[in-house]
Amino acid sequence: MKKQERSRTKVSPVQRHSSCAAWEDAAWRFVLAHPEIIELLCTARERKDLSARAEILNRLHARVPQRRIARELSVSRQTINAVKKAAEAGYQSYRERGKTERKRGPGRGMLDHGSGEIRNYVKTKYGRVRTY
Repeated sequence: MKKQERSRTKVSPVQRHSSCAAWEDAAWRFVLAHPEIIELLCTARERKDLSARAEILNRLHARVPQRRIARELSVSRQTINAVKKAAEAGYQSYRERGKTERKRGPGRGMLDHGSGEIRNYVKTKYGRVRTY
């Protein structure tokens, strides 16, 4: 590869960005602007999965039933639902949401839901754990 071509295909270093998230956004925009990089970075299986997900999205927009999509593309309904959720505006996966944004499960707070009293323990799968 020539020196000029190599400089064109470089992602800017992390230090040039204000945060890792800003760097990830810049790197993703760079990859989208240079589709040949996807050929270099993705395995054949990953490229196949990406094309299947793109086709799932097309068929969902065409209102094809999920069972038919699953049968014709040999994918699980869980994959179809994941693509559908990702296409929704404002959707964030559980991992993308911060701990404070995640919905707390029952029995995890300091307020006893039955009596409304404040308690000094938390229920876990191992039993009650005292909090201080």
